Amino acid sequence: MSDVSPKISRLTHVLLSLLVIGVWGLLLLLWFSRTPSAAHGSADKRFDVITAERINIVDADGKPRLVISDPARFPDAVVRGKSYKRSIRDNAGVLFYDVDGTETGGLITATAAWGRYAALIFDYTNPPTDGVGIFRIESVDGKTYSAGLSVADRRPNALAESENSQGIQRAKLETKDGDAELIISDTEGKPRILLGVDRANTPRLEIRDAEGNVQHRYPPQ
Repeated sequence: MSDVSPKISRLTHVLLSLLVIGVWGLLLLLWFSRTPSAAHGSADKRFDVITAERINIVDADGKPRLVISDPARFPDAVVRGKSYKRSIRDNAGVLFYDVDGTETGGLITATAAWGRYAALIFDYTNPPTDGVGIFRIESVDGKTYSAGLSVADRRPNALAESENSQGIQRAKLETKDGDAELIISDTEGKPRILLGVDRANTPRLEIRDAEGNVQHRYPPQ
């Protein structure tokens, strides 16, 4: 009997050790099997509402591709890695960037001393130039307004390092304080053809020379 008790005791210790090892092994197996799915789930979380002053969307290399921002955190213009101050400071909206991190357009709203401004703009990238824009402007008191579409030529490559991104405006369709007008300009930005209907519902067609003199007008004055 005395020989049996030590054997039972040793067997009990072995069984308890195996039980402990089995429990820990099971816990580790569950942990490692859940880790990939947990990591995957964290990348696909869904939010009903996100409140933020700025959101940066970046690619796999960390380069910005889209920025949503309020006026306080709105970024400066970035062209080939260099930052430039904006002519209108109180901007809020969305900016788009190409694979090199250069700004290629945006949807913005702004308030300045002269009024309230909203625009959707798409830029040329080589060199960076304002390309096409849809805009709306209203004075602070609401007495004057304009809205339209503007199309510009790309700036020459010789001006690639200029801080001014404005191209040569070639076409502009605009309604301003009741006057609707289409303006087509030459390569220097000088208006050459004007077609419109004013606030009195009077149609007009003008063809001008490079100095702005009216060469043809319908109806004649």
